[in-house]
Amino acid sequence: MNLVNIDTLTPASYNPRTVDPSRLALVKLSLEKLGWLLPCYITKDGTILSGHQRSHVALELGYTKAPAVILDGLDLNTCKAVNILFNRSTNDMDLAAIPANLKADLLKANPVEMAKELPSRTDYYPCLEGRMEPVAPLVKINSGRWNQYACAIAKSLYQYDIIMPIIADETGVIINGIGRLQMAAEKKIDNMLVIRLPRAQARFAEAMLNQLSMDFCIEEKYADLLRFNSFRRLRRTRSELGRGFVFAVIGNKPAYEFDIDNPAHMKKWMSVHGTRVIDFGAGHLTETEMLRAKGIRVTSFEPFHVDDQEQIDKTKSIHICREFLRDIASGTRYDSIFISSVLNSVPFLQDRKHIVKILAACATKNTKVYAVASSENQADFAIMTKKFLNAKAQTATKMLASYEENVTIGEIQTAPKVQKYHNPRMFYDLFKTAFQSVQAGYDTGVNVYSISANPLPLTGLREALQFEFDLPYPDGSRMGLVNEAITAFETRLGVKL
Repeated sequence: MNLVNIDTLTPASYNPRTVDPSRLALVKLSLEKLGWLLPCYITKDGTILSGHQRSHVALELGYTKAPAVILDGLDLNTCKAVNILFNRSTNDMDLAAIPANLKADLLKANPVEMAKELPSRTDYYPCLEGRMEPVAPLVKINSGRWNQYACAIAKSLYQYDIIMPIIADETGVIINGIGRLQMAAEKKIDNMLVIRLPRAQARFAEAMLNQLSMDFCIEEKYADLLRFNSFRRLRRTRSELGRGFVFAVIGNKPAYEFDIDNPAHMKKWMSVHGTRVIDFGAGHLTETEMLRAKGIRVTSFEPFHVDDQEQIDKTKSIHICREFLRDIASGTRYDSIFISSVLNSVPFLQDRKHIVKILAACATKNTKVYAVASSENQADFAIMTKKFLNAKAQTATKMLASYEENVTIGEIQTAPKVQKYHNPRMFYDLFKTAFQSVQAGYDTGVNVYSISANPLPLTGLREALQFEFDLPYPDGSRMGLVNEAITAFETRLGVKL
């Protein structure tokens, strides 16, 4: 940790925080009264990963230098993930904490009144005055105060060799960093950097460090990253047809009870779904290949196909999408279209509307579209909303997103991914934007389903194709198939889009 010139630091363009003037004033007050309790964390070129607001208000207070830890060897997408982790690790948050609620709690504490007792300083760097202390005595003092979620975030930072300091009062009670202390104990780290505060500062510091947090605008700064991170993970590889492919045949029975190798089962399946289908959002192509092996004509679409290292294979993905467009242009009339376990991972409502519009353009008056996605009754979401808690949930690196109802962001330590948890009303409203007939409800209690038919007129299809066939990739490129997509659908539909 060293002092660096503040004017050499650059805010990260992808930092998802939005600045609230009232909270920024409190950041300034905190720095004025407490100094730099925590350092900035920056890249080798001076891009700030943690410390945006503090470095900004420091200039107004007359600081010319800021304490900083330089993180080297991180690529851009890792920097983005670490940036989100820092935004969750500075405060001792619990699993369901959102900045708006923290702000309300902070205002109740009346920090401005608390600050009146403290002297103002503009050359104060307590984080440089901290000392390495043994972890074991601090663990004993703070026993019973553990925060599993904060510990999980600290562990995620630790995988990048990042350990933030702990802030404690004179008696060793942790003011900020209880998750970091817990992580150190579990990782058997003997000593940690500890900054001790006198009692007069401790109460004020506890409120400012744990409840002062800016709102997220992750939907703006991280939109493309959330889109390409929607790929189906390798751990989700299936050995049987997914729920969306079988619910209309087997009802509420588990999906594994449908045996694709049982002739009677397949005969019933074909009586419902026909022999010409689309697998939209085909993932690893598991269902596509299983159905093709049974003589079903399957057109698959998957923009983010991954290799065995769980890296998006852009070449393979574009090949799949081009084959999809070839089949679309051929005029194939489909009996069924499946979109199974896909709409949970599409990060934004408008994106989902574009997809539904494309599904409608693929359908005829005799086609039915079958969709299944996780509902708000799923345990993962119930945990986030504190309907119940368990140890596994509290160790997950997730957060509630505030830009849309029932949205979480998980895997924030590696490849941040959105999960949208639907209810039947949401599914109905979504598919009603492109179909005259929509039936929606709960499936097995933890999923939602819809069956849609009779596509509406094609208003908005061109815009949908411009979106879906120009999706982003991690290397900064885009799919680039918009013109091919428009041509294919114009050929299929016999219209000029």
